[in-house]
Amino acid sequence: MTSPNHADLNRALGRVEGEMAGVKEGMERIEGLLRSLDQRMGVLEDEKNQRKGALAALMVFSGFVGGLIAKFGGFIFGGH
Repeated sequence: MTSPNHADLNRALGRVEGEMAGVKEGMERIEGLLRSLDQRMGVLEDEKNQRKGALAALMVFSGFVGGLIAKFGGFIFGGH
């Protein structure tokens, strides 16, 4: 077996550089996907919080209406 010469080392270094460029492109693609997922998760979390707020408001309103009916139900429905 012969020792690698300068040309062999340059070819090997070129292959390694090419593979590293591919790895870099893959990492950039993954980072882009993670950013996209993070944005989508933020939208979903915002929508979830809006639904919770709407439900809380509905519960408060329902409690208010229920209290009015309990207080004034006799007058409304003809009772004493």
